[in-house]
Amino acid sequence: MIREATENDAGKVSEIYNHYIQNTIITFEETLVVSADFVERIRKVQAFWIFVVSGC
Repeated sequence: MIREATENDAGKVSEIYNHYIQNTIITFEETLVVSADFVERIRKVQAFWIFVVSGC
């Protein structure tokens, strides 16, 4: 199931995103993010959505 991310997803989303910060050039961010960073991003999302896959 694909659904919009909630604050409960922030920890896992930040783990996945940190992989890309550390190992690729896909993101412009250079410092790792913590769960609280993604909680704020999820709260403030207005122009786009953050989706997650659940139930796999």
